[in-house]
Amino acid sequence: MLKVFNYNAMDFTKNGLAVLDEAANVAVKLDLQQTHTISFDYPFNDKAQYITVNNIVVCEGQGYRLNSVTKENANHTVVLRCEGERLFFVDSVRRHIPNVPDVPGRGPYEILQTYAGIPNYTLLTNPSGMTPIGTDGVKIDYFSTDKTNPYDVVQAVITAYGKGELYVDNFKWAVVERIGKDNGVRLRLDKNLQNVTVQRQTTELCTRLYPYGKDDLTISTVNPTVYVDSPNIGIYGVIEGYKDYTEYTDPTKLKAAAEWDLCGVDNYWRLDTPQITVSGSMLDLSKLAEYGDFEKISLGDTVTIIDNGAEIKQRVIGYTYYPYSSQPPQVTIGAPSNTNYFYSLWQQGKLLKTLKKNSTTTRQIKAETAKVAKSYSGDNLSAVTLAATNGTVTDLTSVDGRFSGSLSVGAVNVADKLSSLQEQIDELKGETQNGTE
Repeated sequence: MLKVFNYNAMDFTKNGLAVLDEAANVAVKLDLQQTHTISFDYPFNDKAQYITVNNIVVCEGQGYRLNSVTKENANHTVVLRCEGERLFFVDSVRRHIPNVPDVPGRGPYEILQTYAGIPNYTLLTNPSGMTPIGTDGVKIDYFSTDKTNPYDVVQAVITAYGKGELYVDNFKWAVVERIGKDNGVRLRLDKNLQNVTVQRQTTELCTRLYPYGKDDLTISTVNPTVYVDSPNIGIYGVIEGYKDYTEYTDPTKLKAAAEWDLCGVDNYWRLDTPQITVSGSMLDLSKLAEYGDFEKISLGDTVTIIDNGAEIKQRVIGYTYYPYSSQPPQVTIGAPSNTNYFYSLWQQGKLLKTLKKNSTTTRQIKAETAKVAKSYSGDNLSAVTLAATNGTVTDLTSVDGRFSGSLSVGAVNVADKLSSLQEQIDELKGETQNGTE
């Protein structure tokens, strides 16, 4: 049963303020890239006094901080409609950090330990069964940020490192390479189940990729053709596309990068298969299982989908379950996005602040702000971090959702850039308020 605790409780082993034994419609929603939430209803009785915003509700050992409690009259009965979020996601944005300085060439966990600390929380360096980011020895550069919080620092570190997923267990947390595992579950989509939704996106489908390196380098010296083909040409036909890899000067490495993007076996964003999202109840989806026990899957697990002869590796990106009822869990399988919708909005805001910070009163970029040191693209949005060097600033442009440009000594008027970014932020905020994504 649910239990409610005071807002500053740390030990959930006892019953707390009250056992909420009359809770109804309890639903726990887990998301691979967004906060985990709980919702429930409770009659307005003597225990309702403890169900207040900021108090902690514990479900199956995990704490959720209440952020919404609404009293409603339903069929002449007063009911509390309650919602809460996992503790880490709330508490990590409630701690103010005035400034994080430039931190060049450090391991991601070293940065997290130094600048993302939260009182009473423990950053796990060796979470059971998972690999923390940075164990490969890769160093990253963290660029100075003002007026931030631990959650923002975590997201910036994940962006700089290139990957990372949050693991949370009450007051313990970690940033790991991935959550979940591959249990060999295979789903075949040739069965027509009424209650299973299958969405296919083919806007970026490509089966023949032309890669171009620095100065339009091709792979002709290491490959019979200047393109790489996917084994799925037999399924989808020849669909041509190209991609620029301007950082590559070695044709062998250029070819390897193109093959990974086009048809990498463990690449969830590979270009030669449609992006598929499958959703439905655990009971219905288990009927599609060709191999493996689908009912044992967890958030983040890999699932192989067989669609029209193509094998597509996707992951469990959403999992909603009902702990005190017989209702089967709802599961969503798809490709995790490079960045979630709300983090994209955060990134745009950070970019706007960075450009303003590095602009003069005439809205010119300061001469010492010179180089696009790090760019990140996802969900058609981009963030750019500027670092100080020397050279001539030419321009910031957006190509297919990516900002690009060569920045060095000199200046460029950025009024239009700032205005455009602000319009995007305002538009996204409006969509969020209207409940759209």
